[in-house]
Amino acid sequence: MVIEIKMTNDQVMVINQTLQQLYAVSPKSSGDGKVWLSIGLELADSFDTKAKKAIKTHGIFDVKKKKKITLKYYQAYALERLLVVMIQHLRTPYELNCVQLVIAQLNQKLA
Repeated sequence: MVIEIKMTNDQVMVINQTLQQLYAVSPKSSGDGKVWLSIGLELADSFDTKAKKAIKTHGIFDVKKKKKITLKYYQAYALERLLVVMIQHLRTPYELNCVQLVIAQLNQKLA
């Protein structure tokens, strides 16, 4: 099952920056913690690739254009849950708004 969401370049950049924080997390000894971290790192790599591609193509200046992001169901579910947990570590209201919009879109698609 595949879920498609539309994100602006700014949202991709903020999500990428947020997910990069997972690299500083040490894996827990429990199986569930390792599963969540594994999926999170997979998503971090995916969003890092998308962010770098946007920078290389100078697409970061195209504010109105939205990108289609295709995620597998488990990735979309994990991304929503990870963002809900990590939202408290965001620094600016703009980042908070970007992440909340993505969480709302994921929540709607997953329902």
